[in-house]
Parts: sequence; structure tokens; C-alpha cells
Amino acid sequence: MLKSKKFNIILALVVAIALWAYVLGEINPTSSTVVRNVPINFLNEETLAEEGLTVLSTSAETVNVTISGQRTAITRADSDDFTVTVDLEGMRIGENSARINVIGPRNVEIERVNIEKLTVMIDEQVSLEKSVETQFLGQIADNQEASVIEAEKNRVNVSGPKTLVNSVTRLLASISVSDLSGEPKNLNIELVPVDENNVRVEGVTIEGGNTMDVTAVLFNKKTVPLEVPLENQDSHEMDVEVDAPVTVVVKGSEDALAEISSISCQSIDLSAITESTTITLTPVLPEGVQLAAENPTLTADITVREMASRTFTFDSSDVLFSVEAEGLGYSIADAQFEVTLTGRESVLAELRQEDIVLSVNTEGLTAGTHNLEISVRCEAEVTRIEISPLTAEVVIDEK
Repeated sequence: MLKSKKFNIILALVVAIALWAYVLGEINPTSSTVVRNVPINFLNEETLAEEGLTVLSTSAETVNVTISGQRTAITRADSDDFTVTVDLEGMRIGENSARINVIGPRNVEIERVNIEKLTVMIDEQVSLEKSVETQFLGQIADNQEASVIEAEKNRVNVSGPKTLVNSVTRLLASISVSDLSGEPKNLNIELVPVDENNVRVEGVTIEGGNTMDVTAVLFNKKTVPLEVPLENQDSHEMDVEVDAPVTVVVKGSEDALAEISSISCQSIDLSAITESTTITLTPVLPEGVQLAAENPTLTADITVREMASRTFTFDSSDVLFSVEAEGLGYSIADAQFEVTLTGRESVLAELRQEDIVLSVNTEGLTAGTHNLEISVRCEAEVTRIEISPLTAEVVIDEK
């Protein structure tokens, strides 16, 4: 009886084990799967940094791991259960190859990894100063202009791999026009490192943070006359011509612009200018008024050249007498007189013969022949007048 009882116990245990094996084999069988996009971690980055080096790029950032095991185990496995590492120690500038190490959960077996070796590009770690440029995005009315009143930063340091840092031409701070009004507004704007094609450069660090504070406003615009005062225009015997803008576009609040009818520049002293040149004009702007961005560079082109000359020929009959006393007759012996005027070409080109008056001073003279100096008068702005001959033979007769 006792032997029969033991036999039944053993038989039941065998059956239980068989059933357990059946369940494991049929209900929770061994299988395999792929865990995708497991991130790669880098070891000894601080060692590279101590040598002034950093990672420029890698041939991959994630791997796919094929695992096997019982179904319940592998279905619960995800990328967070795996540690994928690459050791950077000993790498040098340029292309390096490193083996990928993978550690996973104990209850699964790692069969393979889609990448066995990783190509790592190492570069010099640098920090360079780059300019900050603000730009406005959105539509602006023709009579308005968005303006930055104050920016926290004009230049910032950008650090990272030398190749990437060198490709950064500037940092863009983009401001949406829809955020602005006629009153100054404080904004916190992202700084975006871009290359010469305005494409964002990834993989660099902006020291001090990737944002900056900006105060911006939406100004009104107005076109007004530009006055350019000239000093000592006739200070030397040269033809000096000044070509300057006649209008200028200014910006400011509506109230500030209402008070503006014209803008004057600081005067130009022509006495010290002896050759053709271009000078920058300095506008005198009232408080709250600025030059609009659309203005070309405010300059004046100054052309200096030798004075021009022009000669007119007169007959004796063209000479006037200052006084013609009663009872006396006045005449000038036949002669021709050449009058040469020197001055600016633009002035001389407009001169007519009738603009020039020749005369002799006959006041107090009695009958007889007199050799008198000829006076020449011209209302035009000329620098020198010469006449040849200088005198005329004047005959005074009693009637």
C-alpha cells in the first residue's frame, strides 16, 4: 500500500513536470526579435575634452539589436533595457574606427547588432566670437518700419568642433512683426547659428545661452527734404560741385514725425577740399527720430576741377558812359574788346552777352580825347574777369 502511494506521488510529479515543459514549449516558446533605435553612448568624452578635442560626427547614432529568448522576455524588452557604448579614449583628429559594445537584460540573448564598428570623426574643440543679426519676419506696411531699440548682445561666443564653428557666419535672432506695435516691446528671442546659405548649423553651443532679450518697436516713416549747408564755397579758385541727396526718409513715433518738415546735415567746409572725393553726411536728428533703413548711405559726391573760362567779344558801341553831360558828345574810337570770364562751368554755360556790361567813367571830363580804363560788370557768380585791351580812347566833343 505504501509503495503504491509513493508511486502515485512520483507519477504525479513527472506528469506536472511534463505539463510545465509543455506549457513552456507551446505557450511561451523561445523566439527572437529586433529592438530598434538603441542610442549609442560615448565613453571618455572628458578625456577628449582635456586634449582640446571633441566628436564632430559619427557614422550612426543608434543601432538595431537582434535578441532571442522566451517570448514573454523578449516582448517586454525595449531600447531602454540595453546599453550601447563606444570608447573614445585614444582617438585623434580625423577618422577613427571603434567597436560597439552592447549589454542587455540577463533573460535575453544578444544574437547580433546591425553595426559592429562605428566611424567617429574627431575635431579640434574651439570657441569663436560671432556676430548677432536681428531680422523681422512678416509683412510690414509701406509707411512703417520695424526697429530694434536695444539688443542684449551684438556678438557671442560659439563653441564646438572647429569645422562646424567655422561654418557659422552669424547668429540670427528672428522677430515676428505680428508681435510688435507702436510702443516698445521686450522680447526673448532664440539665437540660431546659420551658415552662409542661412541653413541652421547643428552641433555647436552658444555660450551664455541660446536666447537674448530684445526691445523692438514698429515705427512710422516719413520722407522730408534734406538740407546740406556749404561753407567757404568760394574760398579757392577751383570749380567745386556738390552732389547730395535732396530727400531723406526718417522714422519715429507719429507724434515725433509730425514735428519734422526737413532734416539738416552738419555743414561741409569746402575750403579744405582740394580734390574730388566722397564724404559721409551727418544728419542732425531731433530726439526720437532716426534714419530709416531704406536710405542709401548718406554721402555727398564732391567734384573738384579747374575753373572754366569763356570769352565774349564787344565793339566800341557796346561800351557805356557813366555820365553824359549836357552839351557834350561822347564816342569811342573803333576797337574790339575781349572779355574773358573764369568760373564754374555750369555758371558760364548759362551766360549771355547781354549779362556783361562794359562802361567807362566820364564823370567831370571836358571836351577832348581821353584814354579811360574800361570797367566790366557781371551779375553772375564768376571768380575772375579780364578785358583786353584794358582802356578805350574816348572822344568828347562840344555840340
